Amino acid sequence: MKNVKIYPVMSTRSGKVAANQYEIYTSDGRFFQSYSTVCAKIDQSGQVYIRSGQPQSVTTARYLYQFLGDDKKVFDEKIKNGEYKVVEEL
Repeated sequence: MKNVKIYPVMSTRSGKVAANQYEIYTSDGRFFQSYSTVCAKIDQSGQVYIRSGQPQSVTTARYLYQFLGDDKKVFDEKIKNGEYKVVEEL
């Protein structure tokens, strides 16, 4: 993968960098990573993929929803209606 750019996620609460939360930009799309787990991908066409079993914690959920521009209710609905694709690996 060429031209990989990694940025720390900023907390909307404190305005500071959130520990262990990252947005990754590649030619394949945007990714959200929490600690060592890539949790979500938005591909170049805008399709959202969520890694199965995510989010695993309150903190991961907070930053995953922020990455997607969702809240829990909207996220759950998009998973349920298939707008977000749940996959085993990203």
